[in-house]
Amino acid sequence: MKKTVLYIIISLLYLNCFGQKEINNPDSTKLNTQAITINFGATWVYNSVFVNYETKDFLKKNLKHDLKISTGFGFWNASVISKNTGAMFNAQVNYIRGAKKHHFEADGGVSIYLDKGVEPKAISYIGVIPRIFIGYRYQKPSGGFLFKSGIGGLEVLQIAVGYSW
Repeated sequence: MKKTVLYIIISLLYLNCFGQKEINNPDSTKLNTQAITINFGATWVYNSVFVNYETKDFLKKNLKHDLKISTGFGFWNASVISKNTGAMFNAQVNYIRGAKKHHFEADGGVSIYLDKGVEPKAISYIGVIPRIFIGYRYQKPSGGFLFKSGIGGLEVLQIAVGYSW
């Protein structure tokens, strides 16, 4: 009898010690940490295509809020007076709010724009332009397919597809 009581007490102490341990549950609401997306943006006179990489979440313990840094590169073209094309590099902070698969996302950062130039001129620096995005994000917490759509800076309409892990 004493051994049985001792085993029960030890078992309860063991469970109590590890009761706060985080469980890796696929139904959890915390998003996977990293993602790669291909982004498309457009207005009547300006278009862009770029690839973004999102880092790990800085708010690791909060289930409904994510704060990430993303960086990327891509290409743009504009046809206001004459047709121009060039490259761009992005750096931004992403705030993601939501549970399960459906999320609100707000991003803010900067883009460095380079112009291809006219022959024989080489690539030239245009400037640093603020970049914003506000929209919807579909991403399962377990990872896999990712979809974003919304409005933002130079590209009034933005759509992105990607993969998270």
